[in-house]
Amino acid sequence: MMTSLPKRGALNGGSTTVGSVLKRRLLFIGMMILLIMALVFSVGISLSIGQVPVPFADSLLIVLNKATGISFGDLNELSSGSISDIIWHIRFPRVLLAMIVGMGLALCGTVMQASVQNPLADPYLLGISSGASLGATLSIMLGFGTAGIMASLGVAMWAFIGALGAAVMVLVLASLGGKMSSVKLVLAGTVINVLCGAFSNFII
Repeated sequence: MMTSLPKRGALNGGSTTVGSVLKRRLLFIGMMILLIMALVFSVGISLSIGQVPVPFADSLLIVLNKATGISFGDLNELSSGSISDIIWHIRFPRVLLAMIVGMGLALCGTVMQASVQNPLADPYLLGISSGASLGATLSIMLGFGTAGIMASLGVAMWAFIGALGAAVMVLVLASLGGKMSSVKLVLAGTVINVLCGAFSNFII
C-alpha cells in the first residue's frame, strides 16, 4: 500500500501558524516589558517631583531600601533624614494608591467592554455615571454631604452609593423576561441613564 505524503501547502500553513503564534507571544512579552519599564519610570518621576525635589535614582533607591531592607548604594544621608520620610511615608503611599486605582479602573473597563461586547463601552452607557451624579446631588440637597449624621461619609460616598444602585437597577432590569444579553444591558443602561439624569436635573 502506498502512503500519501502531506502536501507542501499544509506544511507551509502549519509553519506559518506556528510562526504567527510565536510572533504574537514575542510581541506580547515585549509590550509587557515596555509597560513595566514605563510604570517604573512614572513611579520614579512621581516620587521625585514635589515641593522637595529628589533625584530620580535616589527616590527609587530609597523605596527599594525601605521595601527590602537591603542597602543599595550610599544612602546613609538620605535614609536617615527627612527626605526618606517624605518619599516613604508621603509620596510612595499616594503613588501606590494611584496604581491600585488605575488597575481597578482598567479591570472595570475590561469587564464592561466584555459584558456589552463593545470596545467603546463607558460608565455612561450603563447609567453608572448618572447614578453617581444623582447620589451626589441628592446628598448635597439633603445636607448629608456637609452636615448632619451622615456628614462623615461625604459626597463621594453618596456618589458611590448612587452608582452602585444604578448598576443594580440595570442588572435587575436587564434580567427581566429571561436570559440577560448585551443588547438588554445597553437598553437598560440607557433607560437608567436618562432616568437618573432627569432626577438630577430636577433636583438642581
